[in-house]
Amino acid sequence: MLNLEVDGKEVSVPEGTNLVMAAEAVGVYVPHLCWEPGLEADGACGLCVVGIDGRKGTVLACETLAEEGMSVRTNHPEAIAIRRRRLELIKSDHANDCQLCPKNEICQLQEASRAAGVDIHVPKKLAYPADPDKSHPLFNLDRSRCILCGKCVKVCRDLQGLGALEIAGVGYAQHVSGRGDVDIAESTCESCGQCVDRCPTASLLPKVFQVPTSEVRTVCPYCGVGCSIYLGIYYDRLTGVRVDMDGPSNRGALCVKGRFGIVDVVNSMSRLEAPQVRDGSGILQNVSWDEVTSAVADGLEEHVGKGTFAMLSSAKATNEENYLVQKFARVVMGTNNVDHCARLCHSPTVTGLRGTMGSGAMTCSIEDIDRTDCIFIIGSNTSETHPVIGTRVRRAKRKGTPLVVADPRRTDMAMRADVWLRHNPGTDIDLLAGLAIAVLDQGLEDKAFIDGRTEDFDAFTGSLEGFSPESVEETTGVPWTKIQKAARLIGEADAAIIMYAMGITQHAHGTDNVRAVSDLALLTGNIGKPGAGVAPLRGQNNVQGGGDMGALPDLLPGYSNVEIPEARARFERVWGTEPPAQPGIPLTEMWDAILEGRIKAMWIVGENPFLSDPDSSRVEEALKALDLLIVEEIFPTGTSNLAHIILPA
Repeated sequence: MLNLEVDGKEVSVPEGTNLVMAAEAVGVYVPHLCWEPGLEADGACGLCVVGIDGRKGTVLACETLAEEGMSVRTNHPEAIAIRRRRLELIKSDHANDCQLCPKNEICQLQEASRAAGVDIHVPKKLAYPADPDKSHPLFNLDRSRCILCGKCVKVCRDLQGLGALEIAGVGYAQHVSGRGDVDIAESTCESCGQCVDRCPTASLLPKVFQVPTSEVRTVCPYCGVGCSIYLGIYYDRLTGVRVDMDGPSNRGALCVKGRFGIVDVVNSMSRLEAPQVRDGSGILQNVSWDEVTSAVADGLEEHVGKGTFAMLSSAKATNEENYLVQKFARVVMGTNNVDHCARLCHSPTVTGLRGTMGSGAMTCSIEDIDRTDCIFIIGSNTSETHPVIGTRVRRAKRKGTPLVVADPRRTDMAMRADVWLRHNPGTDIDLLAGLAIAVLDQGLEDKAFIDGRTEDFDAFTGSLEGFSPESVEETTGVPWTKIQKAARLIGEADAAIIMYAMGITQHAHGTDNVRAVSDLALLTGNIGKPGAGVAPLRGQNNVQGGGDMGALPDLLPGYSNVEIPEARARFERVWGTEPPAQPGIPLTEMWDAILEGRIKAMWIVGENPFLSDPDSSRVEEALKALDLLIVEEIFPTGTSNLAHIILPA
């Protein structure tokens, strides 16, 4: 730690801390508009000038790092004068209609002006009016309010890893635009909204913007990244979303769905608002909650304990909801016929990783991406399916972290990779076996880790005898020299992360693919240390929780097998009822079971198998064959259209 003084106040800060952050640590505000942690400091706004005792002149606090014994004066007379002149210059080319501005009183330019004693509220006509860019469907760029701080450009380049924006033109004609001086809508913009969230003025604003009266911190409901966000509430209505700069998984980043796709969903006029029961003529009619509760109870009563009932939970529901769904099926209905959509996507992860690692979950954190020395991606179009993780990967790549990508398609990640293994579709096991062989041939295996932390290494090496460099090259279509290079990057790294998604799990050999991934991680010792691990990227927001909570036909909460008497006895002590010993029917077999008459009633929570499950015509036939179909949903779906009872969620 470094010890210094800021305006006479002592402070200790880590090495590498700039003077803006050092001042903030003692509650002193240094006006700044173009910089924040994570961005390159270039002093573009010129406001953060401070004096340092013993030095002539002033320095920019964003560019100057703290030193031992330094005495900083933010109220240095020369610094104050420079700050005021700079603000007057900014004000001269800025639309100062503050009372009409959507960000009035939440504007960083106003805050900086007040701190410097400059009146920003002086209305005037701009000498050089600038045309706005309203081409983007989600936000506008009002150039009359732009102060050319360059923050949006740096955010897109340094944090988003994209570089879709630039400051084009010269002199008074300078302006922010899409790279190549095009409209933002024509640029490579991914609509993440990071530039909008960081703009210090109202230059970049969502097309629909309302200053909230309150905010609620929560988690984005879309994919499995778990981005932390703030919901903006205007009295009793959701009006906007703001990123949480301190969110552990996203650290100030969001994708287009998280930033712009929540408000319309919550406020949609298409939401299901009342319970519905199909009448004698087959028409769904709105009923009261008392009426629908009686209808559900009466319809389910005849199926209690008979095994003719099945329940589908949701990977989009909370842990608590998934737990209650499986408990209702087992305790109330007396059946293990409960499952959820992970059966179709990431169940190979649970089976494969439990067998090799002992737990069907990520072995590292998302933040380990920032600490790793090598990233290997297989079966994941990360930039599109998990954009925030894609942003972290791009940022790591920008800092020099090697990237290996295995994908038959030319994806964004493949184009950025140091080594792109463009293998033939369906040859993942051969490719992973080839990487393992290349690691062993080059002596890159972690012998100490293998000896101390693994079992059956000889059996593993024996399983590779069916592969050779020639056969792997022929099967995968990837030159052996490329496989060797990828193996060197992974094997020589002090810590490497292997990331995968449904490209290898939604496959006839999905479980074996996952085992091969974990075998490669174990072979190179990339388990149990910072910056290393196996990272399955989940599709929906709670695929992991759905399995953890026991919404599976053969596993109780915590992955206890229903066939083990001790496991059932443990839950009997808690629930007061022993769960059934017979494993239930998995989702993939439920439709046949319905058509064969083994399942006659079904309750579906937050799933739309009519659309999402394979062989939709057969799924539709099965749903229509049910004596009772209860659907619990947010919006009308193809599945809810076939329901006898609809419960609005």
